[in-house]
Amino acid sequence: MLQTSGAKSRLYPRSPAGPVRNALALSQSLGQQVLEPLRPYLNGVTHLLIVPNGPLYDLPFTALPWNGHFLVEQFHLSTLSPRSPC
Repeated sequence: MLQTSGAKSRLYPRSPAGPVRNALALSQSLGQQVLEPLRPYLNGVTHLLIVPNGPLYDLPFTALPWNGHFLVEQFHLSTLSPRSPC
């Protein structure tokens, strides 16, 4: 059982540390570089099929920002390996 005195400070650390802020900034930068060029083509689109290659293979596309939300909150996402048969 958790005691109320001090429990909140143990469960919820103080403000986000530098690495978290850096991750958010990196996510926004990647979203700008990868997604913004596609914006004119995505009007009315509800499902994205992503075939990442090279360093983009490990990129968590679901967490990229899009219109103030995460990409996964705006589109249905499917990821296909570049080596998968179609």
